[in-house]
Amino acid sequence: MLYTFVACIVTAFAYGRNLTLPLFFDDLVQLPFVDRYSLFQHWTGSFESPYYRPLTITLFKVMAIPFEQHSAPLLHGLNLILHALNGALAGLLGTLLWERFDKRAEAQSSILFGIVTTVLYILFPFHYQAIPWVAALFHLFVTTVVLAALLAYLRGWFFLTIVFAFLAPFAHENGVVVVPMIFLIELLMPQRQKSDWGPKITRLAILLAPIGLWLLIRSLVSTGRDGSALFPGLESVGQSLSFFVQGLGWPSAIFGRHLLRFDRLNDLEIVWITAGGAIVLALMAAFYAREKLGGKMRLPLFGLGFWLLASAPAMAILPFSYNVNGPRLLTLAAVGVSLFWAAALVACVSRFRMNLKHSWAILAVVLFLAAQGASIFHVEQSNHLHTLLGDAVVQAADISVELDQDESYPVFVNFPSSLAPAEKRFVLGNEGVVFWPEYAPPHTLMSANGPIQQTDQVFVQVDAIRQEPPYLHGIVAPTHTVSAVRADLNAIFYNSVYSENGINLFPIGHVKPSPKPTRLGKPPLTDDQFEIQLTELGMVEKTVGETLFTSLMIEWDMYGEVPETVTVFVHAVSPNGEILQQADGDPMAGLYPLSQVESDKRLVDIRHVVADSTIAFFRVGLYDRVTGERVPLFDRDGERLDEDMAILPVNLLQSND
Repeated sequence: MLYTFVACIVTAFAYGRNLTLPLFFDDLVQLPFVDRYSLFQHWTGSFESPYYRPLTITLFKVMAIPFEQHSAPLLHGLNLILHALNGALAGLLGTLLWERFDKRAEAQSSILFGIVTTVLYILFPFHYQAIPWVAALFHLFVTTVVLAALLAYLRGWFFLTIVFAFLAPFAHENGVVVVPMIFLIELLMPQRQKSDWGPKITRLAILLAPIGLWLLIRSLVSTGRDGSALFPGLESVGQSLSFFVQGLGWPSAIFGRHLLRFDRLNDLEIVWITAGGAIVLALMAAFYAREKLGGKMRLPLFGLGFWLLASAPAMAILPFSYNVNGPRLLTLAAVGVSLFWAAALVACVSRFRMNLKHSWAILAVVLFLAAQGASIFHVEQSNHLHTLLGDAVVQAADISVELDQDESYPVFVNFPSSLAPAEKRFVLGNEGVVFWPEYAPPHTLMSANGPIQQTDQVFVQVDAIRQEPPYLHGIVAPTHTVSAVRADLNAIFYNSVYSENGINLFPIGHVKPSPKPTRLGKPPLTDDQFEIQLTELGMVEKTVGETLFTSLMIEWDMYGEVPETVTVFVHAVSPNGEILQQADGDPMAGLYPLSQVESDKRLVDIRHVVADSTIAFFRVGLYDRVTGERVPLFDRDGERLDEDMAILPVNLLQSND
């Protein structure tokens, strides 16, 4: 119970905000794959997928029963529960190993070691991908089953060990490592008599039976495409090993990016210098403290072995390009990493408790705590990027649902597909957050997160108005061009506005039919004449995130051919006439110049300024961008406005929260 309590508290602290995330990334293709086939079909074949993981798919199916669909909060909650459970099981495993490796172990010390292992596992920096991503349930669940098998074996529950060993590969292929891990435990366990090995070897041989049965079943099930394992080559294995070594040696590797400034060192060499060096020093510390640790010196060796066994399948089968972008592959290996560093910390603490002259031990603990702080910041940064993207997706889904009811559709400009920190924290790996992969169909991001199954969301990319926030960002691949949809009466345009604390979708305008009256009492326009009427002008106040905005809605009617140089000015003005803010430029964030609006269309232009109590009124008009001179402006009745501009006092504001 203690480990569970600690794990839940630390998990909530580190990843609690994930409950608000939508479905994204591989969820968009994985969950439809789960739904396409019945539970029986998933157990008898993997179809178009090369992976045969029916146990985890069963869990997906069960979780969809309460709502008759996949619920993002429920699935994210399941990921958090499994992560906390894995942390608690890792701590319990550490406690049992502490006691089994040394019969003289004190119960209080073993519990403390278990708590340290739990906390280190929960806060392992490379969990930042597996926990927020629902489709990473495969990695979380197999970790749970593998840990359950090891704990059952240590408790002497051999039948349960067989059951969990059999089920583990059905959750994820990495489950086959259960038997080698049990063998590692027996190899490191203190032996009283040589005759003890006979029964142990017999038990290990029996445990091979469920693995063999899984291999037989796996060979018989149908597959839609070739999913056979291919050796990626020695070079790829060596590179992947460097990535997994970075995960093992993260307390030092997290500072390795500072060495990138040295041109003589490449990224792989830096990993081995930093992470590899820290691993060697940790082993030396454990060896130096062996008289204090006794049999518990075996703990860091078991942690190393656990990490290697859990990492080996990915290194031997998957190419480096896949591994380096898949920190979720370290989910199971993180148990061994946590045990290793918990043992190293115990070794250092034991030295300076025995003799305060061992300043190296104190320094090692301080450096480790500094690294842990950097790790927490790394996780928090990833959570922040996930939250920014998640909020944008929720906004887009809500907009799509609302417009679908009106038989309209949204056009999202520069909608984000991924975010990444401006500066990497680790040398190897892509630390970005991908929300919408290119292989997911265009509608899936919205249909997976709302009641709309098929809708006409349109995505366009306009680099001219793309912002540069304090992070890197990718844009969803365009489905249309601006010119192809901007004159559509059903298209409503939204611009993606990026800031440090949010990505917000602002409506910027649309077109609608123009009920233009004839110009009664006026002579016809000649070829070189034009007239622009401001037919509607209003404003509302709207809160977006933590910022209050004033939005101006302007409707324009054009007569004749408007020159390309004519554009709009919008000034937010103080009581004494001082311009406080400006929102000048072509309508719809520059996407629809007045000169290109068709004669039968009325243009609805929406502009946004940050709300300010010192703003007294707004001035709206037209000017020539070349000469700077104002252009004649007329009201809806065709009368020319004074000074060729409209005045809108802020006391006419309406709230539109």
